[in-house]
Amino acid sequence: MSVILSTKRNRVILLDVHNLMYRTHYANATLTSDSGFPTSAMHGVIMIVARHRIKYPDAEFVFLWDGPEHSATGVRSWRYKAFPDYKVGRTLDESSKAQRALVHKQMRPLFTLLHYAGYLQYRVPGVEADDLAGIIVAKMYEEFDILIDTNDKDYYQLFTYEGVKIIHKGGILDVKGFIHKHKMHPNFWTRYRAFVGDPSDSIPGVKGIGPVRATKLMCEGVPPYPWDVQPTSVQKAVPEDKWADVVLYESLSRIVVDQHDRRLGAESDTLVEQLGTRSTRPKPQLKKFLWLAAKYNLATVIKARRTIVEVD
Repeated sequence: MSVILSTKRNRVILLDVHNLMYRTHYANATLTSDSGFPTSAMHGVIMIVARHRIKYPDAEFVFLWDGPEHSATGVRSWRYKAFPDYKVGRTLDESSKAQRALVHKQMRPLFTLLHYAGYLQYRVPGVEADDLAGIIVAKMYEEFDILIDTNDKDYYQLFTYEGVKIIHKGGILDVKGFIHKHKMHPNFWTRYRAFVGDPSDSIPGVKGIGPVRATKLMCEGVPPYPWDVQPTSVQKAVPEDKWADVVLYESLSRIVVDQHDRRLGAESDTLVEQLGTRSTRPKPQLKKFLWLAAKYNLATVIKARRTIVEVD
């Protein structure tokens, strides 16, 4: 399977849906329908799509969702299985829990709206959106210009694929911009994160190693090779009994780019099935789209329908 997307277009925009939903929800958290149903994230994501379609009229849009728990394994992704503390640091007070519930409540109707609008979406049990993006990028970067809409820094490692760009703070970040900002090649990004940690995913890193030292060590230490073959500078910075943690943290930070990656485990079969059978977008259903948008009083969305609803 060399190509997983059937399209005549030469540009693809990958959208990290969960990331976009939380970003847009907090920008207008009080937005609701007349019945009181929260619509902040639905409205925000769809209007982002409208803006992208105006700016990139030749693009194919693919929406990537974090999958639910896998029925066979009972885990949300391989990362939770490999590292039980994954994301547990995201402790929420009651107010934050309430906001999170409001976002989750909008996921099903947003998925349906995007389906009626004629967009291809992937939501694979046990697989996170960034791994879906990695697999798609690895398969398609030679044939398409790829843009990714997310503010998740894990995606920076995908700059190793030629031509990949990230929609970043209203502009575009490419590999040159990344190198200029972070003073490293994206090949080193997961090693850097392994040493310094990633609080957003509860990956602690190595105690006593900050950004400056991590930048030096990432060029010298090479997970997953054993501690006893690491240079002296790395052995002094990381005790032997902590090196396995560094190897684990680097693996957790590294996005899957092969659908047969052993880290996926049982989830691989489900992923291969979806990517192999769903390569074309669904037929747009304008009447159903308008009916659902009206149900949630998404007046701005209805007004922009000719921009939003996918047509060839």
